[in-house]
Amino acid sequence: MLTAPYCTGTISSSDKKVFEDEINLMVKVSGGNNPHIIKLIGCITEQFPPAILLEFALYGNLRDYLRSCRPAETDAKQVLYTYMHVAYPG
Repeated sequence: MLTAPYCTGTISSSDKKVFEDEINLMVKVSGGNNPHIIKLIGCITEQFPPAILLEFALYGNLRDYLRSCRPAETDAKQVLYTYMHVAYPG
């Protein structure tokens, strides 16, 4: 499955630069074969609205997923452990 988030409304040249910088970062990050990183499939920057074509995140974004897994009462050490476990499983 794929998803295609895109910009709406008007964007400034500085916003377009930030968008392009994020695309370049995603190209570098998604180039590997890590199942924990959303893959960048493609992007459109030559016409409006610019768009990114991404692998669909079945369970949503990482922040919301981690918050849903977190017990009601946690300390900073437990939160850090959870983040490290997700970032470096195994």
